[in-house]
Amino acid sequence: MIQHTPGTIYLADQREALITTLSRRFRTFGGSSGAAEAAKPPFGALCAFNEETLMPAQRVTIHAERAGYVVVVPVTGTLWVSGQIGTDDGLEIDLETVLLLPVAAQSTVTFANPYGTETLTFLHMWLKGRTVFGPVTPHRFPFSSAALNNQLHEIVPGVNKGQRWLPFSLRLGRFDGRQKTRCSLQNSDDHFFTYILAGTFEIDGRLLHEHDALALWGLEEVEIEALSHDALLLVMVVK
Repeated sequence: MIQHTPGTIYLADQREALITTLSRRFRTFGGSSGAAEAAKPPFGALCAFNEETLMPAQRVTIHAERAGYVVVVPVTGTLWVSGQIGTDDGLEIDLETVLLLPVAAQSTVTFANPYGTETLTFLHMWLKGRTVFGPVTPHRFPFSSAALNNQLHEIVPGVNKGQRWLPFSLRLGRFDGRQKTRCSLQNSDDHFFTYILAGTFEIDGRLLHEHDALALWGLEEVEIEALSHDALLLVMVVK
């Protein structure tokens, strides 16, 4: 009998849907920014994981209940992000860019779709971290789509840089069918989280389809195999 390590599968059709005239938000777990009353609890430092589609020329504002970080990954186009980020007009975030935005407790973050006729899809993940004081400085992490081919490409490294401590790292990978890779966890308190953006994967013996997610803990290495062509996944290692 195959012995699976401890884990939780978040099926796509079990995500909480918040649908308005402005947007369609699908919550894998947590509230919009990790609200305490959410039905599915946080996973380590990762308080909330959302996929959102903004209607043409619309915007949504989210209240940050606690200090920490929001990570933004555009999926289908250029996104505008504004809030306490040191600029009145906000930031333009293109495809092939990940935005890391420290947020103060009780602040707000606004996402806007600049397209007049097209919808815009993006991911926003909320993590708890050290209390943010003073000016809030965003960080862009650009990457090349070619760098994702058949490997997990690290985009946001979870390392100490000066006074900034990140409770996570982030990787993306796009794989041909039957391609395999491994994700090593360096520390005993590291947790593995993945979200399937496209295609089908087998991860640690578990079958995952598009928009499914998987959380694992208590292991040193995770085996990943793509079961379809052009399969794309996001991986976070969180504390």
